[in-house]
Formats: sequence, structure tokens, C-alpha cells
Amino acid sequence: MQAYLNNIITLLKSDAVFQNMEVFSEYPQNQKYSSYPCVTISAVKAEVSDAGLGNVVYSTSDSYVTGSTEIIDITIKIYAHVETGGSYISDLIDSAIDILLSDTNLSIASISTGSVQYNSTSEILSQSISARCFNLLQSGGGNNA
Repeated sequence: MQAYLNNIITLLKSDAVFQNMEVFSEYPQNQKYSSYPCVTISAVKAEVSDAGLGNVVYSTSDSYVTGSTEIIDITIKIYAHVETGGSYISDLIDSAIDILLSDTNLSIASISTGSVQYNSTSEILSQSISARCFNLLQSGGGNNA
């Protein structure tokens, strides 16, 4: 999973929108960071029973995945000061979705976004993206590698 995290972090950091943001593997709970906005990213291997896909074929316009393919759930969460506003964080979310869709090592099965959340002091807002992906590196699929 670390290879996927590193790859997505590289893609995020190479985008002008995210270049100057800190990227964490989990939200720093014990420490208050003044460097907002920031991004957290995580990836876990989904259980086949969770995915409900079994041994099926999934195809997109640019890749084909067959057999029992590794399925990965990726979560990206963006944090910003409330003063920046909801439309700012929505723009960041849109950019992060575009970056996920551009990753040729993953075939995206689904992407969903969460609603905007506020921390307990209403100083920080956040929004998340959840993506279920097929691991093209593991399966050997994909014709755009």
C-alpha cells in the first residue's frame, strides 16, 4: 500500500494546487498544525467479500481487469481554515479527484465525496474523497502503462 500512497502523494505534490501543502498519512491529532490547508491520505486493501465482485471482469475505456484482482480503498481528506470557505475546499476536492483519475496504475471503480465537516471548535473544515480502485500493477491489466 505504501507504494500507492507514495505515488498519489507524488501526483498531488506535482499539481500546482497542492504543491505547498503538507501531506500526512493520518491527521495529526496530538499536535496543532498552522499549515492549513493540508491533506491526509490512506489506502487499505479491501476484502473481496466487502467488494462483492468475486471473479468478474470490470472494464473502463482505458483498462481491463479480470480475475481475482486486488481491490484498494483510498481515502483523501482535505483540511482548511473555515475562513477559506466551502467553495475553496470543493475546488481542492475536484482537483484531487482529477489527480486520482489520472493515475494509470489504478482503475477507479467508484469515487464518492463526503459532506463538509467542522472540527469541535469550528475553526477547521474538512471534506473527504473515497475511491475504490483495482490494482493494475498487481493484476497485470491496463493498456496504458
